[in-house]
Amino acid sequence: MTAAEKIIGTNENTLEFLVSKSLLRLAPFSHYDMYILIRRYAEEKLDSTGGSSQLRDAHLSFYRRLAENSQPGVAAVDDVPSNTHLEQELDNIRAALTWAIESGAQESGLRLATAVGSFWYTKGYLREGIYWLSRMLALKFGQFPSAWVFALNQSGSITRSLGNFEQALSLNKESLSLFKEMKDKRGIGLALMNLGIVSYLNGDFKRATRILKISLVRFQETMDEWHQGEARIRLGEVYLRQGRLDEAALLFKESLLQSIKIDHKLATAFSLGGLGDIHRLQGKYDQAVDLYKESLDIHWEYQHNLDIPYTLEALALAYAGLGENRDASFLWGAADNLRERHSSPMPPVYQENHTLVMLKVRAELGDPDFTRGWAEGSLTPLEKIVAWVNPASYKLL
Repeated sequence: MTAAEKIIGTNENTLEFLVSKSLLRLAPFSHYDMYILIRRYAEEKLDSTGGSSQLRDAHLSFYRRLAENSQPGVAAVDDVPSNTHLEQELDNIRAALTWAIESGAQESGLRLATAVGSFWYTKGYLREGIYWLSRMLALKFGQFPSAWVFALNQSGSITRSLGNFEQALSLNKESLSLFKEMKDKRGIGLALMNLGIVSYLNGDFKRATRILKISLVRFQETMDEWHQGEARIRLGEVYLRQGRLDEAALLFKESLLQSIKIDHKLATAFSLGGLGDIHRLQGKYDQAVDLYKESLDIHWEYQHNLDIPYTLEALALAYAGLGENRDASFLWGAADNLRERHSSPMPPVYQENHTLVMLKVRAELGDPDFTRGWAEGSLTPLEKIVAWVNPASYKLL
């Protein structure tokens, strides 16, 4: 059943008839649209009958349910590459969020903004995500505390990816305190994991280890397999930075097995990337490259845009280890361009290691060739970069 059929109770025959009379037109992605003059007339008639608010409420409810059912781990939609249907519905989602603010529909607006938050985050629409979440949170802590706190925690995740760790820390601390008041174990686990990630990215490994361990326990208590995998991956990354490679490898392997079992594509890609890091740090660069390529394939197929730069940067380090310095500079340029596009800078914990290797590669390659390689990577479309990295499994979506 189409959105039009669900929201206004029409049927396909009526829609086709209206199209045949040029009162509607068929838009991309099987949507229907009106010519501007007809739209204005229809809106005036709807307002005059007092049915506008009711229709907009139904529209908001429909897209809230659609977004909530599309959240990772909630519905069996992860086989749809990167929730493509949400991308196709962005204009409707924006209209629904606007109406939620205008009408004061706090609960529906908060739930919609939070549900779409994982889409904004994964796709790299960070600025838009924080814009809508901030507007919804501006409605203040009202009669729907659970919806408000989950939106607050989601806002912390996106703020972290924008590189504002201090603000992210504040948002996640506040959400943790409120989740504790509500005795919401899953919410506590989410807030703790976000706090642990911020600590790790800031280089505070001791605090990150302690917090992420507690987060994992909370997810185990609530039988939340979806987030158990991510908590293991984040804890594995902390161990990796401390040189505790065997412990890190065990966590990455556990997460990989679990993520494959529940078909968690993002965690699968992360786990493969983590195992690639293990091999790279052990000097097994060829094996690392193979694992990074497999990780990149998943990120590309499911359009995990925010995480692609990390994989390209990891590949650059591996190619540098193999002495393929021009390829390394090309990948760094490509990753830097993506980070700039998404307003997501490289976290401090990664910068030191990359800077040292970049300086070595630049010295060996020479400034002109390094600069040319970087510029070429930054100007190459992402689909061509993916095809260049792994032409055998490349898919143009």
